[in-house]
Amino acid sequence: MYLKKSSFLIVGMKKSGLSVSKLLLEKGGKVFVYDDAKTAQTQSNIEEVISLGGLPVVDAIKTLESVDVVVLSPGVPIDNDIAVKARALKKRIIGEIELASYFITSPLVAITGTNGKTTVCSMLSHLLTSANQDNLLVGNVGTPLSSKVSEFTDNTIGVVEVSSFQLETVARFTPHIACILNVTPDHLDRHYNMD
Repeated sequence: MYLKKSSFLIVGMKKSGLSVSKLLLEKGGKVFVYDDAKTAQTQSNIEEVISLGGLPVVDAIKTLESVDVVVLSPGVPIDNDIAVKARALKKRIIGEIELASYFITSPLVAITGTNGKTTVCSMLSHLLTSANQDNLLVGNVGTPLSSKVSEFTDNTIGVVEVSSFQLETVARFTPHIACILNVTPDHLDRHYNMD
């Protein structure tokens, strides 16, 4: 993906949408931003991205024709009308976690599962810190991976909490270590079944 020649539609403008928009703009990408939730927070985030050179979108489906990549925030399901239309148009769909990982060469430890993700990630980060190992605790714990890309060094280990919602949009995310804690019936309103 050649960022300076690519255009991105960011769907969902909460924390991860804001963070990935800033990263892409910083790297030279053309960024369109959209969120159908008209909350004060999403509107504030959209305004911040516009101030940095992002472009607001009123109709995301129409905008799909003029973008190369759709970045879905974790709160936006992959069966959302925008994602369905993007697939029909053969647009690449990606999530914030995977996109951010493209800019990181440091080791990443990704932890997922129904329960215990935050606890295990926090414990691992604490153990690494106690061993004087530089690390960053990111992901579903509340700090988007894309917001910390510039802080990674060759000596940093990324401890990444990954939710099932974030995993819906990964295809090439390859952490150095991956751990699945448990999988139990949860979020079936979004995932439909255990398969």
